[in-house]
Amino acid sequence: IENGTSEIARAIAGEDLNLYLFEGRRPADNFRALHLTSHLFDEPLCLELIADCEVVVAVHGCAGADERLLLGGRDQALRDRLALALRAAGLCADTTGHRYPAVRPENICNRGATGMGVQIELTDPLRRGTAALRVAAALRAALLAAAPCYYTIDQLLSHADD
Repeated sequence: IENGTSEIARAIAGEDLNLYLFEGRRPADNFRALHLTSHLFDEPLCLELIADCEVVVAVHGCAGADERLLLGGRDQALRDRLALALRAAGLCADTTGHRYPAVRPENICNRGATGMGVQIELTDPLRRGTAALRVAAALRAALLAAAPCYYTIDQLLSHADD
């Protein structure tokens, strides 16, 4: 429901990661009709999918004219690892001092097996064009290198079951 997030999620997932998208079906105004804060997201299929997952990564869009990613969540180690990968790709990634700390236990990113995850907010310019491709590539590489199981909401990713 947030412009560009589904396309980024598909690029992160590639052919070998599972993908869950929270999307609207209206021709317009999906954000206005469907948006809710992350601690209120409780879609049963999503909760079932992440229940046994060690880490959850939620990808969202946020307001802002500059190219910036705001990372929060209770998994500080993964949050910091993802921020380093994003910065290495030439992107601005903030892990503190922003309005999306995502530390509530009810936040969807913190509802996996460990009770901690990461929320990533992308400003509009990072959800379009080559910037979106850079974001997706950096996140995909970092997630594949980090651990065997990752899910995201708006975009739900995990290593495919073999």
